[in-house]
This record gives sequence, structure tokens and C-alpha cells, in this order.
Amino acid sequence: MAKNTGKKRKRKNVRLHRTVRKTIAAIFMIMAVVVAAIPVEQLGTMQAKTTDVRNLDIKSVFEQVYNASEMNSKMESVLTSYNSLSDAIRYNSDDTPSAYTVKFNYTDTSATYLKEFAIASRTNSSSKVILKYVGDDKNASIDLTKKRYTSYFIITQGYVDKVEDVLSNEVYTARFADDSSSVTEIMDKDGNTYSLPKKLIYDDSSVTFSDTRTGNNKIQVNGKDYLYTDGGRSANAVIRSYASTAYANRIAAIKNYNTAIDNLVKAADSYSKTQIEEAMKAAELDSSAKYNLLKELNISYKASKADSYDVDDSKAFLKDSIVDRFYADDSSFSFEGFTLLDLADNVTDTSDATAIGVYVPRYSGTMASNDTRINSITEDNFISFENYVTITGIGNNAFSKTGTNATDLEISSLILSDNVEFIGNGAFNKQTSLNTVELAYCKVIGNDAFSDCVNLNSVTFGSESGNQSTGVLGARAFYNCTKLKGITFPKELKTIGTACFAKSGLTSFGLSSTSTTGGAASITLTIWPFAFYNCADLSGDTSAYFNNPNVNVVIGMGAFAVGEGGNTLTSFKFPDNYKEFIASKDDQFGIKNALKAAKIPGADVNENTNTEGEVYYDYILAGRTALETVTFPGSLNTCKIPDNTLMGCPNLGCVIFGEASYREDGSHCQGVYFDSPNITGDKYEYDTD
Repeated sequence: MAKNTGKKRKRKNVRLHRTVRKTIAAIFMIMAVVVAAIPVEQLGTMQAKTTDVRNLDIKSVFEQVYNASEMNSKMESVLTSYNSLSDAIRYNSDDTPSAYTVKFNYTDTSATYLKEFAIASRTNSSSKVILKYVGDDKNASIDLTKKRYTSYFIITQGYVDKVEDVLSNEVYTARFADDSSSVTEIMDKDGNTYSLPKKLIYDDSSVTFSDTRTGNNKIQVNGKDYLYTDGGRSANAVIRSYASTAYANRIAAIKNYNTAIDNLVKAADSYSKTQIEEAMKAAELDSSAKYNLLKELNISYKASKADSYDVDDSKAFLKDSIVDRFYADDSSFSFEGFTLLDLADNVTDTSDATAIGVYVPRYSGTMASNDTRINSITEDNFISFENYVTITGIGNNAFSKTGTNATDLEISSLILSDNVEFIGNGAFNKQTSLNTVELAYCKVIGNDAFSDCVNLNSVTFGSESGNQSTGVLGARAFYNCTKLKGITFPKELKTIGTACFAKSGLTSFGLSSTSTTGGAASITLTIWPFAFYNCADLSGDTSAYFNNPNVNVVIGMGAFAVGEGGNTLTSFKFPDNYKEFIASKDDQFGIKNALKAAKIPGADVNENTNTEGEVYYDYILAGRTALETVTFPGSLNTCKIPDNTLMGCPNLGCVIFGEASYREDGSHCQGVYFDSPNITGDKYEYDTD
């Protein structure tokens, strides 16, 4: 007995030690005969019944419950009622899309214009939901923080045709000056005179360049006007850059022409008339034709003008002319600073030749913040004149690897933007290449959303300092994620669905330590049946599992049960804010019929074999064969601990009850007896200060 020293009496938790003959698991009726009552004030009673549950196969119960249709319906009601997300599971991968997001796969010289996601408009909203992946990639990381568009500006065949019409009517000219010092008349040995054309000068300062370009006009493509100007390049630069071969050949021809004149001048007085005439004819100096031909070099696009030469590379000339002179609209959006990538277009209508993509402009470098064009530049430096698509949801089975609309895409990582509010049922089911998931502030994660993602090893939520708003994790959401070892749940989480982490590789989990809105115990977290079933690797200090004092916890049937294989958890501490064992008399989880099918006693409240509603919260730690110590909450009020909470825990040797569970008269559970087979008066010791 504790002595009263006049100071505030200190009381230690009473530890009930099982004698060596039987395990303390008899407390919760894993033996054939159950106690009639535990005379511990505020602990409640464990009423006697005749049903023998020692041989209950918890695995078979799990299999009846974890995917039960009524349970799924209940879970979906929770998903769609949270935060007014009534449409959270409305969209399906086989729905007709309202549009497609598109993207470019690109290099420094070329790009492919591809569809990416089929999307639909959300009900009463301008935001969009991803219905499914429609691209050609086989492997990808999905980052929804990047902006998506349903169209980009591309240069179509119709646009190119109009540009070519403009270029084909323009001529660039290099005019070579006469050599004023050249001899224009010679005399043969007999005194006959002959006229010679002038020599030409080809040094840079003596060549005059000009062109026939006209600016500030417009081309029209499919009813839309596009401005074009003279551009910023001189005729000199155009000829030297795009007709360098023709220009060099012309200078070489002028050199030969000048040399022929010089040679004839030197030899003229020794030549006869016949020799002079033959020499002039051979050098084409007997008329002004060669002089006239050499004096002007005319360059045009594809030599479409008479007496003109092609540019060296018509494609390069075309692309650079577009960048230098043409616009993406009718007034202000020039292509200055852009590179035109060759475009393989798989999106636009190829039945219309004018609509086929030929080039796509991409800005080179980083555009200045004060550039008026910047609002139309995408994150990848392409042009889009539309507003980006705001994606706020991912539809049912959108990226699932199973079913009639199964995707071929292998996803390695998923990053959600802060705008995404929900992930639908089965959205990433069996994405076996998925390694990491960043859920940001996604409010609702649907049933089976990441089930069987066997290589998923990291799941994170929004920043602790941000508005973490994930509220519901659906049934089987992370089922069989065998490489997922740990997770910290967000501060607003209210529901962990049935079998949510069943058969996962979790070794531990925790609640956000950030205070929730409204102060102490302002959030109730409901852990649905079998949520952590067969998480065989759970271990360590389980007090850290429920480390937020602002969160009340409700734990459903078999939440931490193990029905197959080994397990390592040796100690389990119920949350200090454990609301009560039997949270409701009603079947809030939709599992009654599944339990009846499994022949579980108490599934039907009319059977009167259990406290009403007890079965829905029973078997919490059933089958934890390695369990040695269990600590119950500090105050159990008047609630009853369900009969089979510790069923199948043969190594359990210590149960710790909270201080408020003891009598105030100092007896401290003294004289507590438990009936058990073949033993009479099996007494447990007690500790006191």
C-alpha cells in the first residue's frame, strides 16, 4: 500500500505480471474461458461469453473485409464528402476527353510535338482532371508542378508556303565597281585598235549591295494575319552568309577576267589582227556580255528569279529569314532570339497539309523579365498564347497498369503541384517502377491509388510550414507497397482507409508534430479496419507512431493485426489521445456483412454476444506473436476493451494500464483474478509505490 506523506501522492502504472503458468493474453479471451469482470475502476468490463475464438483465422477475416463492396462504398462516401470534393472519384480513364495536353520531346535541332494527357473539365470549374496518359513514351517521371498546355505556337506548312512566296520574289544583289585605271583600248603590231571592257574591282569597299525586300507587310494563313518586316540583316550580310559559294565563285571569275585583260594588254603590240581577235574571243572580251554578267551577282531563294543563283542552303535561309523578319502574330511577337527546331508533328491534323507542323520556335537562353513576350513563353522556352491548364485532379485508373485501359507507361516518380486536390481510385495501381511520390497538399487519395507499387520507397506530403491538407487516404491506397519503410502523416489527416498500408514494408510511421488548427485534440484520426494489417516489420517505440497530442485517434478492427508470416513488434503503446475503443455502435466501416460472411461473433448486433458495436474495433493486435508488452492509454474512462484485442499474442507478458484506471482507495488492482482453463485462482501481482 502506498503511504500518505502529506505531499501529492505519486502513483506508478500498475504492471500486471502473468504467472509462469499462463500468458496474460487470457485477459482478452484468447483462452477457452473468459473472465466475467475485471474489478478495476474506470477500466470497464470484459463480459463473459461462451464463444471460443482461439482458432479464429484472422487472415480469412481480412480477406472478407479488405475489399468488401459495402466497405468500399462507405470509403468512397468519405472520399467524396471531405472538403466538398464530391467529384473526387467521378472521372474515369475511358471517359471522352475534352482536350489533350501536349508537349515537346526535343533536342538542340529538332522536336516532336506529342499528346501527353487526355483531360476533362471538372464540374462547375475551369480546372482539369487527367483521365489517362496518351503519349508514346514508355518511361517517364511525372512532374505536375510544370505547366501544361493544350496547344503551342508552331509554324505550319501553310505558314512556310506563304513565307516562301515572299522570299521567292526578292533578290539580293552585289554590284562590283569598275576599275577606273583599267586600259579600254589596245593596238596590234599593224596599228589596228580594239576596244576592251573595263576591269572590275571586288574589294569590300568597292562592292555595292542591295535587295528588293519590302517590309511591314502581312501574310495570311488560315484567316489569320502575321506581320513581316525587312529584318535586321543587310543585303551584304545575307549574300556573304547564305550565298558565300556563289560570291566566292564570282570573285574568282572576276579575277580571271581581269587577268585576261591584263595579259592581252601586255601582248597586244606583238599580235597580229588575227591573233588579237582570237585572244579576245577566247577570253570573252570581244563584247560587253561578260562584263555585264560579272558586274552584278543576283541571289534569290531557290533561284526563282531570272539570272539569279540559289542561296547555299535554302532551308537555313528560310528558317533564319523567319526568325529575322517574320512574326508569331500581326504586330509585336517577333522571333528574335529564337531557334526554329525541325518539327515532327503527331498532334495537328495531317489530312490538311497546311496544318502540318514544320518548325517550332524555341527561345535560346533566358528571356529578360521586361521583354513584352515573356508572358507567352513556357517553362521550356516554347510559345503558347493560351493560359496554361490548371490540373486539380487525377482520374480513376489514369495511370493504372491493369484493366482494359491499362497504360504502357512506366513511371519512376510522381510530383504533384499544390493545385492537385485528389487522386482517383486505382490511379497508379501496379506502377511497379514507381519509386518516389510527392503528394504536396492533395486532399484525397483514392482507393487503391498506389496499391501494388512494390518499388515505392518514399511518400511525402507538403511542407510542415505549409497548409498540409491531405485528409483522406483511401482503402488499400498503399496496399502491398513492400519497399515503403516509413511515412509521416500530414497534420490534417482524418482517415486512413481499410487495408491502406496492409502488407506494406512499414517499419514505423508518425503523425506530423505541427499543431493542428484549434489546439489540443482538435483533429480525430480514424484508422479503418486492417489499415496496417500484416505490416510485419513494424518495430521500435510505437509511442512515436501517435506523437501529436492534438490528434484524437480511433482504431478500427484488426488495424495492426498479423495473419500470416512472422512479425517483429515487441511493444505497443496505444495513443494517449485514444478516444475510446468502441467509437460507435453503428457499422461506420461498412463491414458487418463481410464479418457475418466470415462467421465472426458479434457481427450482427442482435446476437448479443458482444457489447454493441464492439466487433468493429476488435482484434486490433491479433496475431502479433512477438508482442511482449502493451501499454493502454492514461485514462480509459468507462469504455470497454474489446474482447479479442490481444488475441493470438502468446508471448505477451506485461500489460500497463494508465493511472486513471486504478482505484482511489489504494487497492491498486489488488486481488484481480482471471479465470483460465484448468487453473483456479490464477492471481496476478501488482506494483505500487
